[in-house]
Amino acid sequence: MLKRIDSRCEMGSNRKNINEIEDVETALRNAGACGLFHIWLILLTMLPFTLTSANMASSIFEGYIPNHRCDLPFVDSLEKKCNKTWTSTLHVKAAPLERSKSAACFRYQPGPEINCSYWFDPNNTTETPANIDTVPCQKWTYDRSVMRNTIVTDFSLVCGSTWASYISQSCFMLGVLLGSILFGILSDRLGRRHTFLMCSVGGLITGTATAFTQSYMSYGILRTISGFFVIPPFLTLYVLVSEMVVVKYRVSFLQLTQVWFATGYILLSLVSYLAREWRTIQLVLSLLQAFSIVVWWFIPESPRWLLCQHRHKEAQNVIDMIYQYNHCLRRGDSDRHRLDRQLSITKDYDLVSELEEMKFKGYDVDRKQQHGLRNLLGTPGIRKVSLVHFFHWFAIFCVYFGLTLNAAKLGGDSFFNLIVASLMELISYVIVIPMTNKFGRVVFMSVSEVTAGILCIMMPYIAHVNWLYITTSILGKFFISFAFALMFIHVSEVFPTPIRSAATGMCSAWARVGGIASPLIAMLTLIAPNLPYTIFGIISLVTAFVILILPETGNVKLPSTIEEGEEFIKSHPGPLLVLMRRFQRKT
Repeated sequence: MLKRIDSRCEMGSNRKNINEIEDVETALRNAGACGLFHIWLILLTMLPFTLTSANMASSIFEGYIPNHRCDLPFVDSLEKKCNKTWTSTLHVKAAPLERSKSAACFRYQPGPEINCSYWFDPNNTTETPANIDTVPCQKWTYDRSVMRNTIVTDFSLVCGSTWASYISQSCFMLGVLLGSILFGILSDRLGRRHTFLMCSVGGLITGTATAFTQSYMSYGILRTISGFFVIPPFLTLYVLVSEMVVVKYRVSFLQLTQVWFATGYILLSLVSYLAREWRTIQLVLSLLQAFSIVVWWFIPESPRWLLCQHRHKEAQNVIDMIYQYNHCLRRGDSDRHRLDRQLSITKDYDLVSELEEMKFKGYDVDRKQQHGLRNLLGTPGIRKVSLVHFFHWFAIFCVYFGLTLNAAKLGGDSFFNLIVASLMELISYVIVIPMTNKFGRVVFMSVSEVTAGILCIMMPYIAHVNWLYITTSILGKFFISFAFALMFIHVSEVFPTPIRSAATGMCSAWARVGGIASPLIAMLTLIAPNLPYTIFGIISLVTAFVILILPETGNVKLPSTIEEGEEFIKSHPGPLLVLMRRFQRKT
């Protein structure tokens, strides 16, 4: 998810090597490492990032399963036959007494001989008359106090079809997975801006079409296609921000963008609270994508990507624009900075001339470094870190998404619960950097995951105390959000530069697999209500232990080559290995 590595654009020959990463880094630093432009850039990412998380979590309310009971088609005939008025307290008499048959899925069907005493006499405690049959429900009456309409009420996804509401979210995450892979490739080939535009237009069209679907099958298909376009704008802009910022401020700025991700859940809660209908929610979140097209108009292309494509003049124009934004309030220094820029421009044009000269003489200046996915498993140290992070991203996203989707099912006010959980997540993103700089990345991730795991396992045993149940779930989301933020930071630091992007892409793919698995685990509540939280807790505890073999990366120089990366991993054993070695020495 972090920046695409420009080192593949390096030129190898007996002539002077051109390291374009250092050129852009220096140019960005001269243009202003942290200024008005960067504030403007972060504000521009607010809407796309907010819409990404809001659309990903929209099934919390769109797929909300309300309390329901069988619709009783025989009530009119009973009232007419017995000359009595049906009241809501009589519904219990229409429910089967067999424990194996749910009262929400089966009902009694009176025979030709109607026993009025059984139905209307409150003092009648006799058993159910023999002439009453038990039949499956065909229609249902829903509690519409939380949501007036959802896909569950519109498509009757209850009883034997309850699984469908969970499957639709897994299908959405499958679209997210495929979209991440495809548009990640297109982002490198076509550029960040063009990819962002395609995804915004695609999300606008498919999301709007989803709001007007008339069947569950078409909803599931369109929801999957919609997922295909939802996450790439986030990934593309995340990369773009990382490539616009110098190394010193990169982690801080990327964490600020994560704040918008948490804000999306608050937006979803507010829209859902006002709308109370799934079609309106879907339509509002989709139409807001049109404003992302406006955002596209103001966002510049990545100078690193432009330089990688040998489009030096366009890259210099972007650097000039950043300079103008960052120094518009300090005109007294303009002459000195203009001179620095001119020197930088002259240097870049000299490099372009050298490239053209070497092309004319037959040098293969476009030859790319052969680094990629195979290098993630090519050496022992990097292979160990890769496998651990693949599992880590799968596990954390699975638990994180599971706790997010469950926010509306905690009891109490569903909208308020999600807002509080989102605010806690937002706080975690803000304080994660100073906390990890003090305590370390790996140890803090492990402690956060252990805490979240224990809280998840506790939840089934305190479900009878509603306020404690809700508080525990929100705290679990708070601590798993720490790990969610830190896994991005650690991956960007532990892998060497030539494969950092490939590593982030593969880890992101495994995270989407976790997103697919999360609703399926949540669906186990149909078998045992306490099972999903127990599984989420165990997953969190296991990954908390496994990641302790990862090397600590806080305040450490990042590796630049595969060899440096391998040496870095060997010379920086994880906290668990350090502890084991100390124990062996004592014994």
